[in-house]
Amino acid sequence: MKNGLAWLHAALVVLLLLGAAGVRLYRLDEESLWLDESITWNQVDLPSLGAYLSQLRTRDTTFVPAYYTLLYYFGKITAYDVTTARVLSVGFGVLTVLLVYLIARRAFGPAAGVAALVMAAFSNTHVYYAQEIRVYALYSVAALLSVWTLESALRRPHFLRWTAHLCANALLVFSHYFGALFLITEGCYLLLFHRSSKKRLAGWFIAQAFLALVLGVWMLGIRRDVLEVTTGFLQVPKVETIEYAVTWTALYWPRSLYPLAFLSRIFLDMTLLLGFYCYWTRGTSEQARERWQKAVLYFLLMVLPVATALAACYLVRPVLALRYVIPASLLFFILVGGAAGSLSSRPMRWGAVALLACLMGVHYFETARPYRPNLKKAGETLSAMQGMDDALVLEGTVNEFARRMYIPFPEERIYECFTKDALPEKVTSLLNRHPAVWVLCEFGYSRNHAFLDELKEVLRQQGHAVEQMAISLDHYTYMTNSNWPDLSDIGQSIVLYRVSGAPPEERNQVRTILPAAISIFSS
Repeated sequence: MKNGLAWLHAALVVLLLLGAAGVRLYRLDEESLWLDESITWNQVDLPSLGAYLSQLRTRDTTFVPAYYTLLYYFGKITAYDVTTARVLSVGFGVLTVLLVYLIARRAFGPAAGVAALVMAAFSNTHVYYAQEIRVYALYSVAALLSVWTLESALRRPHFLRWTAHLCANALLVFSHYFGALFLITEGCYLLLFHRSSKKRLAGWFIAQAFLALVLGVWMLGIRRDVLEVTTGFLQVPKVETIEYAVTWTALYWPRSLYPLAFLSRIFLDMTLLLGFYCYWTRGTSEQARERWQKAVLYFLLMVLPVATALAACYLVRPVLALRYVIPASLLFFILVGGAAGSLSSRPMRWGAVALLACLMGVHYFETARPYRPNLKKAGETLSAMQGMDDALVLEGTVNEFARRMYIPFPEERIYECFTKDALPEKVTSLLNRHPAVWVLCEFGYSRNHAFLDELKEVLRQQGHAVEQMAISLDHYTYMTNSNWPDLSDIGQSIVLYRVSGAPPEERNQVRTILPAAISIFSS
């Protein structure tokens, strides 16, 4: 690359990295804690690291200590501020984007690096997890560091490079259990292409066996009752999910283009064509041979962890939420970037990069903010509008820790209702004692939104005035489970109602139709 073009390329990369940081920091202070984050953050201010880690073991079966140790000390430094804690994940997220660029560029060239960078920088899923007070941003960084250090150690073997690779692998498996799947995949790759150096190969497997032993000892502390409770929401994946899990469609395909979702298969075809190209040209030069080997490594890392976890779901028990293998999607981005960067002419390469940038722009900008259920806005609404003697009903799964943090409401006037069938009767009974009742509903995963309209209709049939507050009706958790065919359309939202009672003479009339209305609502 000529000097002038090199400076232009460097400036473009810096601008894209700043853009990646910007979209991750945008409206960061508006994000509320949700259930999983509350588990992480709830007792981070305990007096000792050991106490904090011990209580996590009883509440989170995916828990391994690397991220939580960093978070514990980061919280101490930053006075336990939630937004600042998210900045820790943002830093890991930007580092992930940089590593995607570096790996793709080293393997397939400058255009490939920029294409992969654009996909990783503006994928809503990766932006979401780069703001999460959870392990996934660090987990992604660790997986890419493992790939980068492995390639560096194989290209120029040295004790320090292999040590760096071992450290990256340790960080990977102690960020998430499923990191072990990526190490197994790297072992398969070494057996395919690097069998000649038996001493080096034996050293690698001995080092990984040591990591596996330490991880196994850690896993012995998992309580079966906690495992059953915290993984009970997992289901056997649907057949349609497998294609989504391989093409990672929800990570880049705009919802407005879902009628054309079949075209997203082009991206998988691009990675396959890249593989064929690298295979047929592998004998032309040493550089081409290395490119072929790297393409195989990335393809294995993209497919094998997902395939292994899916197989376990069918053969053993449901174990997979796609976020557990989220680093595999980054290898998909690298391969798509490699396909774009391997086109025959410079205009075609950079034209493909521009098309990818347009696609990712639409994908990113069509999404509402904040990403998570907006308990902050619900709390602000209640603070501004609640009456002196109003009641608050929490429906379903509203997280208690987050609710106490964001919603200032007297505890003696807060009531819980665990089933939607009982909600109309609960609200009606409370209206006999309170001038107005607020109803806060949180929806997560596959819960049915249709009953909201039914709820309003039943309450209005009883003569109540029902007002829905504008909180957050269009929020999506981009990577939750693997058991929905459409991974990007899983609702995660907060709905807030204010229900006021009917006049006394109307209440007497309503009492005669209440049982029938509840029966209709339940059916």
